[in-house]
Amino acid sequence: MLVLRPGALGDTLLAVPAVRALRRRFGHVRLAAHAGAARLLQACGEVDQGMAFDDPSLAWIFAGEATSEPTVAWMSTPVNG
Repeated sequence: MLVLRPGALGDTLLAVPAVRALRRRFGHVRLAAHAGAARLLQACGEVDQGMAFDDPSLAWIFAGEATSEPTVAWMSTPVNG
C-alpha cells in the first residue's frame, strides 16, 4: 500500500492513526510524504518504507506517465479485500 501524504510534519503526524489502520488491514505500508516526516515514521516503525515526494522512483505519479519500472512493480500485487 502506498500512502501519499502531502503537508508538513504536523499534518503527517495527525494521519498516523489512519496509517496504523491501513497497516493492520493491508500489512506493508509505504509512505510518500515530507522527507523528514517520512524518515521519522519509518524510524519509529509506523511505516515499512518512508520516502520523500521528490524521490525519483515516484516521479511517474506526478508526471502522469505510465511506467513499467521495477521500482513500482510491487504495485501490481492485488490486495484481497
